[in-house]
Amino acid sequence: MHTRSKPSPRNATRLMALSSTATGSTLNDQVTALFAAQPVSGDNPVGKAARSALVGRLQGATPGRHSEPWWMPSGQTFLQIFFPNYRADPNQGAVTSTTGLNDSWWSSFAVVTLCQAMYNITSDLRPQLKQPAINNQVSASNAALQPKLNALYSQLLKTTPNAVATALAAIPQGQWSQAASIYSSYLSNPAWISAKVAQAASHQWTDQTWELFHHWLKLQLLGMSNASIDALINQLVAAQLPVPASVSAGQWETYLPWMSPLSLDWNDLKGPATPGILAQVCMVTPGSSWPSCMNEENSFEFTANSQPGNPWRSPPGGSCFLAGAKVLMADGSLKHIEQIQAGDQVRTRSGSAHVLATPTLVLQNEEVYGFNNLGFLFTGTHPFLTLNAAGQGAKLACVQPVDLMNTVPTLSTLGIATLGPGCPPLMGWARNAPTPIPVTSLQTQLRTGDTTIYDLVVDFDPQGLSEYIVGDGTTMCVVSSEVPLFGVAPLASSALSSVMSGSWSTVQQTLQSVPANQWESVLYQGLTTVSTYLLPDAIRAIQGNAAPPPAAVPPVALREMARGMASAMTVKTATGTPTYDGPQGAYFAALTSLFGDELNDAINMGWRSFTPIGDLDATMLAVSVLSLELLANDAIPASERLTLEVQLGSGTAAVTRTLPTFGPLSSAGYAQQFDQVAYFDNWRPSEPGTGVATWALTFRLRRQDGTALPVQGMTPLSALFEAGYRLCSAAVFTPGGDVVGQLQFDVRPLVPQLMVAEAQARSGWSANQATPFAQQLGTTMGALMAQRFPTAVQPYLPPNAATP
Repeated sequence: MHTRSKPSPRNATRLMALSSTATGSTLNDQVTALFAAQPVSGDNPVGKAARSALVGRLQGATPGRHSEPWWMPSGQTFLQIFFPNYRADPNQGAVTSTTGLNDSWWSSFAVVTLCQAMYNITSDLRPQLKQPAINNQVSASNAALQPKLNALYSQLLKTTPNAVATALAAIPQGQWSQAASIYSSYLSNPAWISAKVAQAASHQWTDQTWELFHHWLKLQLLGMSNASIDALINQLVAAQLPVPASVSAGQWETYLPWMSPLSLDWNDLKGPATPGILAQVCMVTPGSSWPSCMNEENSFEFTANSQPGNPWRSPPGGSCFLAGAKVLMADGSLKHIEQIQAGDQVRTRSGSAHVLATPTLVLQNEEVYGFNNLGFLFTGTHPFLTLNAAGQGAKLACVQPVDLMNTVPTLSTLGIATLGPGCPPLMGWARNAPTPIPVTSLQTQLRTGDTTIYDLVVDFDPQGLSEYIVGDGTTMCVVSSEVPLFGVAPLASSALSSVMSGSWSTVQQTLQSVPANQWESVLYQGLTTVSTYLLPDAIRAIQGNAAPPPAAVPPVALREMARGMASAMTVKTATGTPTYDGPQGAYFAALTSLFGDELNDAINMGWRSFTPIGDLDATMLAVSVLSLELLANDAIPASERLTLEVQLGSGTAAVTRTLPTFGPLSSAGYAQQFDQVAYFDNWRPSEPGTGVATWALTFRLRRQDGTALPVQGMTPLSALFEAGYRLCSAAVFTPGGDVVGQLQFDVRPLVPQLMVAEAQARSGWSANQATPFAQQLGTTMGALMAQRFPTAVQPYLPPNAATP
């Protein structure tokens, strides 16, 4: 008995061509060539061209121009700043015509994607960027773009050099309709279908979706409508051709096998944009003998008021409640939070305490939150106590825990969970005892215009906690005030107090003519500018002083110091009514946010060398790993001992240093203080023209068996470190892109001699030296702040705001 063999795909195509009429042999040959043509999936020139056009369209849509102080001419465009070598892609015009998305749409997409890049690259600006909202908008923009992208790919399939374009060009356009019919008959040919069924059954049809996808696209290029292509696909399926779901009728139009990665995001901008994002910009103000310099200045400017990125930036704000929230008073009554005054007695877990200050702030177009549909609203960073506060796990919860870490240093030592369904139960208060409040829902509300918010600073208990009880009158919660835990960093707290007392009067006078609605924004701009050089210059002044440090002054008891600082922010009106000194409170909050951790780390590592070394003279980089702050997240095994790897890389070359084993993380919190230095002698400055690629630091956590945890921090470094020092932070991400914490570090260019001297200084450093060093550091920084702030803030003052 003879068995008839199944035709191979090549033979099937040949049979189809032979079955054509003689009069159409030339066209049949042309269609046969088109039928066999398709781009290579692994190295697809059409896909590369399409993606290059999309990235070029995105970069080229960057809007806006850098504004300059009133005494300077107009600045560069942001396109020139962030993409200095930008050249329009030759296929960019096809992006607009095929997607139907106009300049305004692309401009908005460029802005939010550039803000996403800034979140992932910057350190100083990152805490002010609205990361969840930014990521959501980038995802939404991609969702709107992707269904339109095959029109672009199809267009470039016939214009970009490739096998399909060559075969299509050989067919006269007037015969495309006839060619489409012949092409359809090839697909419907039983011999071809039988061959493909056999291939699929033997797992030899390895490019099944790729081939079918391009068959449909080639029919589209020949003029067949999508509806007719869908009808043909259904006929082929009925004839037993195996068609994967992704390229089935109604689905193939949005299938993007050529688009890799699938989405456009910050990774498409980071290469050219990183230098401009991180750049330090200096300017000399009229009458000043030295320049005012600011790290990440272009990024701050891009997101400043009236600039394109401003909707995605929210200056640091307070952790507060909206008017109407009810506070439990010491006598058991309830009082609206906006009616409470300094000196009032409120109920606490341990009894009662008097109110030291009543901070108030004004939000502008910000989201506020509620949970379980209760009758009070609060900001995303307000810390609620959990019932874990009495046992294991995170003791605090808030909606935006990473922002709380940045706003109020030290609170992360208690452990911060994300407030929402599934978080630890909050600590409620009923019948004079804690009670659990499971969170079953979270409500979000956008408040347009100005909204006043309120907080209380309540007298500190012996552990340094400031707490009160607030709610809607029926459900009451125990919450923390928005103040640091002074006991966690006593020397840094004392030094911060010295910085404030030494500089507040100058800051107040400098900003006296700034309108109230601009005051806090201008303050932060000035402080961020000063922060570039403030700490390293203060330490250099101390280290350069040949005289021995003064004897340590006995520190004021921490509880008394905290009380004094809080009480100082309450002033009395002409009628004797106590009221909150908003500007002074905002200044203290800004100092705490910007300098609190930096001061603590500098004091802990007072042995480090800050001798200035020119970047181009340095032959090594010292990376001081300061602290790791993590959310109460299952990705981090709190019960295990871990190691932290620090990798410095440029291009494909990288060197890894491993810090000493640490942990297990405290069950009370997820914060680890390292204060360890990793030295890298493979580093060289990457100033443009030196031929050295941009450097990046990557941080990985590993278990004791060597396996890596599913979290990682990575940040590119600035090309140069003009101050001889730069404080940085890296967001810690899961593979899915969720932020689960941050890692603080700083970098200093060094030479080997200084590394040796630093090691000797470290071996001789003792805790007894830390106290006088902290006192000197606080006093010196306060004096330098008073000296430099008026000049630093000058570029950001309105033209009519005089400085002292």
